[in-house]
Amino acid sequence: EEERRCAVVMCLVNNNGNIENREIQRATGLTMRYIQKTRKKLEESKNPRGLISRQRKSQEAMRTRRDENFVNQVREIVEKTPDRAFRAIGNDLKVNPMTIRACVNEDLRCKSYKMQTGQILSQANKNPPRISGLLAAPT
Repeated sequence: EEERRCAVVMCLVNNNGNIENREIQRATGLTMRYIQKTRKKLEESKNPRGLISRQRKSQEAMRTRRDENFVNQVREIVEKTPDRAFRAIGNDLKVNPMTIRACVNEDLRCKSYKMQTGQILSQANKNPPRISGLLAAPT
């Protein structure tokens, strides 16, 4: 990833930004959309070194929503109604359902699965009525 950004930034810096995206695409083999995004980020930041070596968010910054109170809220909801969908819980707490899924899987260390339901076989279902007359009689 870093090498891809570096290739685009080098092309832009060496030509003082006077190069078309199509020429960069031909030279690097990268997608046009990737080149457009990188060019836009470079124009906004004006710092080629900072764009090339992006630093990852810290662990604390990534977990701003999934703090201890949030995990406890999710735990209470899941314990009270374990058959509730992640989407519904997410709507109630006003977060993305993927945040709920990550909280349940990583923080609560639970594995979610689809509730298995089957037919209840009553006596009437066990012995279905036979339909006669569907097959042609041999001649």
